[in-house]
Amino acid sequence: VKKWPDSSRQGKTPEHVTDNEIIQGMSKLSLRLEAMESMISSLTSELKSVRSEYDEVMKRLSK
Repeated sequence: VKKWPDSSRQGKTPEHVTDNEIIQGMSKLSLRLEAMESMISSLTSELKSVRSEYDEVMKRLSK
């Protein structure tokens, strides 16, 4: 049986985890997902701007 990784749940099997613990875990995951999504979106826009700068330079070089 998979053990829950964090120490507060050490040794508890999923059947012994309370609804409250599940809800707390889900809200932590939700916050982490939101943080990851915002990181990804800022990385994506950074990537796009670097890409367009790169393309611009390559155009000038190929003339």
